Amino acid sequence: MKKLIISGGRGFLGSLLTDYFGNSFGEIVLLSRKQKPQHNNVRTVLWDAKTFSGWEREFEDADVVINMAGRSVDCRYNQKNKDLIMNSRVDTTTIIGKAIAQCKNPPSTWLNSSTATIYRHSLDKEMTERTGEIGTGFSVSVAKAWEDALFSSTTPQTRKIALRTSIVLGKNGGALQPIKKITQLGLGGKQGDGKQKFSWIHEEDFLRSLDFLINHSHIKGPINIVAPKPTTNAHLMSIDA
Repeated sequence: MKKLIISGGRGFLGSLLTDYFGNSFGEIVLLSRKQKPQHNNVRTVLWDAKTFSGWEREFEDADVVINMAGRSVDCRYNQKNKDLIMNSRVDTTTIIGKAIAQCKNPPSTWLNSSTATIYRHSLDKEMTERTGEIGTGFSVSVAKAWEDALFSSTTPQTRKIALRTSIVLGKNGGALQPIKKITQLGLGGKQGDGKQKFSWIHEEDFLRSLDFLINHSHIKGPINIVAPKPTTNAHLMSIDA
């Protein structure tokens, strides 16, 4: 394929995607607030994720868009941060939809981040795309608004997939690092009774999942990006890493 656009490409997952798809596309464009020197077939285009400023022209004749942009949830949930978490996801998705809508030759595929946290807390059943039960609370509200922004956009020529991703575990970033650090400091062990379910996916499986979705054009809608079976908090914290 010719061209891949990644928004949020400077974060943990964006960096993984850039490396993984480096040989699959002739050109990779990262949409970012900070400029980064061009490296091989990867270049950065500046944007503010809210308004058009020229970056939107990159979507013409692009093949695939992967939107990973959004304020980190690794913060205190005060009102200011909650607003940033919500608005950064909805605003980014909305403006990408507008950029695609104005293309004469739009991307064929748009993968947009979502979260497996959209489902209710469950100890009694696993949640699938068809039978999963949507939960309540702030994180669920973010997920619902995020997906609404994706699927309400008018992009009839572009296949859209909401990536209901669980916690991605990798060696060099993401959620595993703080878990490992506090354990090394002697603050590990299970929390409470340890029966809480922990849905996760390895970084390599995350990348292969997106590759699979890109190359199977009949798939669309919300897709769970998770390992086949969740573990528990007690089992996770007992593993010798």
